[in-house]
Amino acid sequence: MKKGLVDFDPAQVAGIRISSAFIFLLPVAVRGFRELKKRHLKYLLISGLLGSLIPAFLFTTAETKIESSVSGVLNGLTPLFTVIIGGIFFRLRFTRRTLIGVIIGFTGTVILITAGSAMNFWSTNAFALFIVLATLFYGINVNVIHTHLEDLKASLIISFSMMMVGPVALAYLVVNNGIPHIMQVSPTAIISLLASVTLGVFGTAVAYFLFNKMIKITDPVFSSSVTYLIPVVAILWGVLDGEKLMLQHYIGIVFILTGVFIARGVK
Repeated sequence: MKKGLVDFDPAQVAGIRISSAFIFLLPVAVRGFRELKKRHLKYLLISGLLGSLIPAFLFTTAETKIESSVSGVLNGLTPLFTVIIGGIFFRLRFTRRTLIGVIIGFTGTVILITAGSAMNFWSTNAFALFIVLATLFYGINVNVIHTHLEDLKASLIISFSMMMVGPVALAYLVVNNGIPHIMQVSPTAIISLLASVTLGVFGTAVAYFLFNKMIKITDPVFSSSVTYLIPVVAILWGVLDGEKLMLQHYIGIVFILTGVFIARGVK
């Protein structure tokens, strides 16, 4: 996302990401079309919107104001929202230990959002709330897949959901025809384009296939626990790319990882 935003605006990066995933997965959807049932449609639409399309735009927008390492850390809230949404709407049972973990995790989020903000909170760090909203949608998506799409293969869930939202992203790119002009005038635009396409193919299509596979063979909370590793990986990439983290960021990281670890005690 960070490399794509060098030449493209947030909506363009998100559009390229979803369109690339859609085109990459289209053959899978076509081959598995016979397995699609009418009752799957609304849940696939929900999965496509809340698991891919809307978060893609939220993340790229947030990425213009916060460092990518911090956005990766905030992504670790997904297991917490999976627990909350699962308990309230999907009858997933959780214990006092889980509630304590949720509170600790949110404390870490607040620390991260307010880190170094001083008087500039609403103009800069409030953009982190876009990622919080995206992780809320991820939590809903995990529970929807586990509850209502359990009879579909993981590859078909992501390919069909992309088939439902991908044309929207493609239509946006066609209407917003600024990308060809950028490609002509910016010498680094090809790198931004390749970064955005890579994000779509590997960060969406392939990664979501693996994630959906985990949801089907385990449970929502355990599968969403894969996001425990995202903060660590995001920080490493951020440091390698020259980003600097403040002490508050590290404190927030500790709180979030502690919270999601404690919240894992779901039964």
